[in-house]
Amino acid sequence: MRQSKIQRRLKRKSLEKMKQSKIDNVKIQHGKGRKLKNIPDLIYEDRFTKKHLLLIQKCREQGYDIRQIAKSTFDYEQALLVFKGMQEDLDVRWYNKTKFDIQQMNIIYKGLKDGLDVSIYANNKYSFNEMNKIYHDLKYSK
Repeated sequence: MRQSKIQRRLKRKSLEKMKQSKIDNVKIQHGKGRKLKNIPDLIYEDRFTKKHLLLIQKCREQGYDIRQIAKSTFDYEQALLVFKGMQEDLDVRWYNKTKFDIQQMNIIYKGLKDGLDVSIYANNKYSFNEMNKIYHDLKYSK
């Protein structure tokens, strides 16, 4: 079966987009022509707010892995908390999960900062209140 010119053009464009998404230093547009440099093409403007995009750019400029904060299910506050943890050299894998809300992420972050064993309460089966109680028990039983 022979492909039409339109089908071939669409296929070629989708291949070009796939190749382009692998390039690290591309410009992406956000909003009304605002260009942000050095953000991979795989991050699309509609998935993030302007503040989130700027945070992603700052993360990249400081040499951190942007995949940690470029989750479209994270809001800006969650991404910022993960970025702060990376800057403080914390193991952000404990709270860098979309199953945690911002309060849960924050209490795990605080536990990591305090040097606590967060594996005891870093589980989404616990509510924030339960996590907070465990955190306080661990912190003040030292």
